[in-house]
Amino acid sequence: MSEGQAMQAGELIASLDLDDPSARCAASLNAARMILAGYDHNVDDVVHNFISCLTVLELPFLQWQECISVLATRLPKDLRYELEAKFKEYEGISSLQTVDFPARVLRGVLEVSLLPHFLLSR
Repeated sequence: MSEGQAMQAGELIASLDLDDPSARCAASLNAARMILAGYDHNVDDVVHNFISCLTVLELPFLQWQECISVLATRLPKDLRYELEAKFKEYEGISSLQTVDFPARVLRGVLEVSLLPHFLLSR
């Protein structure tokens, strides 16, 4: 299409390549849901993209950063700082070598923080 030319209905004006693994995974998951809902997608491409997303080792780290950025202002400061400190210990290591996401460590921090509230509610 040349500059100044009128567009036709349904004409593709742009395409977007996602290089962020968490965004690619979210797009693949959304496409899989659309297939299950009956919409037309290339099933082989969706499955291939979804499986390739699941092999990205940084994915849980990127998803944690996305979630904590949304929740950071809603968390108590002490809890937020402790979660960030624990996460940063593992974040630096993960770029150098294969390290599992520290889910148990972060869960432990959350449980310790919630324990006083749980005991008060009894």
